[in-house]
Amino acid sequence: MKNVLITGGAGFIGSQLVSSFLAETDWKVCVLDDFNNSYSPVLKYHNLAPFTKDPRLSLFGGDISSEAVVEGLFEHRKFHCIIHLADKRYPEDARNGRTFEAINIQGTLNLLNAARKSNVESFIFGSSAEVYGTKNTSPLSETLPIEENESPFALTKSIGESLCHSYTQLHKMRCVCLRFFNVYGPRQDPHTLLFGLARAIENGTPISLRCDSDSQFDYVFVSDIVDGIKASIDYDRTSFEIFNLGSGSCVSIRLIIEHLESIMKRPAKFTKALFPAEKRTTLFAQIEKARTMLGFEPKVSIEDGIRSFVDWFQTDRMWEKYQDFPDDPREKATVSGSSK
Repeated sequence: MKNVLITGGAGFIGSQLVSSFLAETDWKVCVLDDFNNSYSPVLKYHNLAPFTKDPRLSLFGGDISSEAVVEGLFEHRKFHCIIHLADKRYPEDARNGRTFEAINIQGTLNLLNAARKSNVESFIFGSSAEVYGTKNTSPLSETLPIEENESPFALTKSIGESLCHSYTQLHKMRCVCLRFFNVYGPRQDPHTLLFGLARAIENGTPISLRCDSDSQFDYVFVSDIVDGIKASIDYDRTSFEIFNLGSGSCVSIRLIIEHLESIMKRPAKFTKALFPAEKRTTLFAQIEKARTMLGFEPKVSIEDGIRSFVDWFQTDRMWEKYQDFPDDPREKATVSGSSK
């Protein structure tokens, strides 16, 4: 029986990946998550609650920036694969001296070192479409130069990709970096744009958009991302590759709001006029490489995906009991990049 380590496995994408492994494979799954308070740790425990009685699941709380924590996890375990999803997105997430640079860079380095020492067969790094910035034109291809990172988070992801590449060259490891676009679906982080829009429509709260509503972005449903991650595990044609994981198309913020209004049967309200046309943005992924080399093929339409999200939003109200929506950058809800 194979073992997989999923860092950040209690989060949005991570918990969906755990669910898929336990339902569709006979693998043992080990989750390492620090249960940080970027949003309520109770919600993260709730994400994994349906699986905690499965004997194939092991759950550990710990910080990947601690070399001792990572090395301790590997002392008595042999992993076939590491799927590294743990990260911090905002400097404001730092608590007790920890910084998002330490998590995103030192944590990745700790995991790569552990993988090297224990001869892990496959290392999957959860990167982000934010490495492209907003100056590159769509469709965004893996061959585009990444020269200017427009946020510290994007810089840490770019460094993570470079570390993975270096380790494949120096230590004959096998690494795949996956650039996630805008991932959405059940168990979504409460600070994301889609969650904020649904909450505003449900409460009748006016929405203040920070981009033109006709701006278009690549939204990809979480089950499609899970399929792409699992497809990358056994990729062995080269020692290192980068793949975009997106829908390969784009959808406007206006259309997302219209789908939410239709499904929730409530109108959206707005606080001010929409931004002028020159502020419009169009960003989406070129996914031909993932199609050809991984067999990746997004299956869920935006309408079906939003319906699935709303079903969860309206029925699993745990998020409502543990609301934590401070006035910080997360509340501003960037509409480019990934969402874990």
